[in-house]
Amino acid sequence: MDKFQNLNKIIAFHNYLKNNHDYISFIYKKIDLIDCLIENIQINSLEKVNRSKAKNILFTIRSFITSILKVLLIKTNEFKSACISHTSILFYPFIKSHIDFQIPIYNQLIKNKIDFAIITHNFDVYSELKSLGYSVSFRNVKSFSFKSLFFENKVNSFLLHQKNAMSDVNKNILNSIRNTFNLYSKVIFNFIDDYIDIIYVLKPKVLIISNDISWFGRTFNLVAKQNNIKSICINHGSLSGEPLDSLHISTYHFVFGEINKMHLEKYINPKNILITGSTILDNFLPQTNQIHSLIANFISSYNKKKYILFAHSGPGHCTSFDHFYAIVRAIMRSSIDLNDYLFIIKLHPKDSLKNYINPSNAVPNHRCLIIEHGNLEFPSSFFDWLQGCNLLITGSSASAHDAMLMNVPVLTIDLFNEYTNVDFIDIGATIHITKEANLTTTIKEILESNLLYSRNFKNACNYIKDYYLCDGKASKRCMDNILKIM
Repeated sequence: MDKFQNLNKIIAFHNYLKNNHDYISFIYKKIDLIDCLIENIQINSLEKVNRSKAKNILFTIRSFITSILKVLLIKTNEFKSACISHTSILFYPFIKSHIDFQIPIYNQLIKNKIDFAIITHNFDVYSELKSLGYSVSFRNVKSFSFKSLFFENKVNSFLLHQKNAMSDVNKNILNSIRNTFNLYSKVIFNFIDDYIDIIYVLKPKVLIISNDISWFGRTFNLVAKQNNIKSICINHGSLSGEPLDSLHISTYHFVFGEINKMHLEKYINPKNILITGSTILDNFLPQTNQIHSLIANFISSYNKKKYILFAHSGPGHCTSFDHFYAIVRAIMRSSIDLNDYLFIIKLHPKDSLKNYINPSNAVPNHRCLIIEHGNLEFPSSFFDWLQGCNLLITGSSASAHDAMLMNVPVLTIDLFNEYTNVDFIDIGATIHITKEANLTTTIKEILESNLLYSRNFKNACNYIKDYYLCDGKASKRCMDNILKIM
């Protein structure tokens, strides 16, 4: 089923469930739990979750819980310092990629002697900000709740009552809701309780997050909204081609440029969409055509002078698992045919090495080098990876935007026709292929002749000019807008 149609089915079914509280209630402390987990339910329902895929999802949850367990290394008084006084501005980074966009704003506020607070439930985020000298508070949340057992019983009871009356589509969606809650209900009740506690003690005027679709940012946003607190979502990725983009709930959105604003205006009051630019581009270094020293040393050890970068956001969100495996297998086969170039697969923060076991087993003699996100032997900035890069290959990932900004040719590959309404593909800003048989030949043409990409280069330049407001003032613009909103 098309992912846009699937989300519409979920929303319609959710509305149906709201009117059947005789069987089940998805409300906890006035917070709609299906709304909190809508992204996860969408992903779950699109996939026929086999054992390997279920293990991958469980691995993500277990990794998160493992991160939570690291708090045993922190002294108890550091937990208690999380809510020591009121604050007008509250930042809530949940994953490490969020802080890259938020740190420039912290620095502006500090420079102007404006108080703010940073709270996180992610120990790795806490550790990194602490090591950089920022005042940040960590909140410990239990990974189990007895409330979840009661909820799961209600879900099972509802399913028994309704299964004969439901269509197969609705059965699939309800099963997806059940599967999602089996994974997340152990923690989400405790998170809601803690979000309520944070709001009660700190009494912020504005909550600043970087994702209001994922369950953590969305849940905190819903709690803030219930308490009449304004929220701001700072754009940190692509805003086109995904049905979930219709579900943003923050009061205000800070976006990179005109294109992002145009997409969001379909769903959000234009007055609440503010073009700020991307904060990580305030100190942007344009293309030098010199490969970063850490990458250059790595490439030279393989006796290569040029490299192709595969940067994909991983399976489960924009791309199904089967499609992702097919794309990676195609890349791996091309790496055998194109031995003159080094193929580097750089993992996205939400991607996992486990996702490459299937393709690697299918193409055991591939020549791709797979680099996990966060590997300290390589540069942390994605723009450093693009310096001197000969070609970026991706799907619908926002990495395409960064490559265009750095004048790196972009090849997009869609073998299962899953990337619909992706603007940079639709306007011809990338070279786009839909058949594996064309991949190796197309890569050769791009690398050995400027003629093929020159047809797309003009489109890419015009597109990226409207995508990014890039004047070095984004972080100050964000600060000024935050103060106005307050």
